[in-house]
Amino acid sequence: MKTFALVLALALAPSLARADDPAEAHRAQLRQQVRATIHQHLAAFAGLDAQASARVSAISDRYDDQIAKLQADARQAYVELMGQIQQPQPDVATINRLTDRILGNHERVQQLENDRAREVRRAVTPVQFAKMVIAFPKITHEVRANLRKALREQADNLDDEN
Repeated sequence: MKTFALVLALALAPSLARADDPAEAHRAQLRQQVRATIHQHLAAFAGLDAQASARVSAISDRYDDQIAKLQADARQAYVELMGQIQQPQPDVATINRLTDRILGNHERVQQLENDRAREVRRAVTPVQFAKMVIAFPKITHEVRANLRKALREQADNLDDEN
């Protein structure tokens, strides 16, 4: 369980690294493993057969990739925005542009999540989809709890080394 929690911590921690960075490629691989684990839990809870599970996985992967790109862009805009507001004379036009970029990305992510849900809903039975709707918050809560735990343990280990 500790290994899974550490994988979650590494995979889900926000990264501002360049896309050609080997560490970023490794984090992307870990994120994919985490997504696969979450999918397995959802599929098991909903009682999906192999064919339905493969369809849902393909749908989720397609949307997750688009969402990840938007979230990465939003993180970059957030960093730039933080830099702007810390300036003695922030550029209002730049602040407005960055704020619009962040809000636009958030809006597109919401739309993609809604589209993904509609597409998954068509790929499974109503009962299976209902089970997925019920299980998703529980699984997300567990992932976040494991992430927080792994980050605390990682910080404790770094403190112990120093």
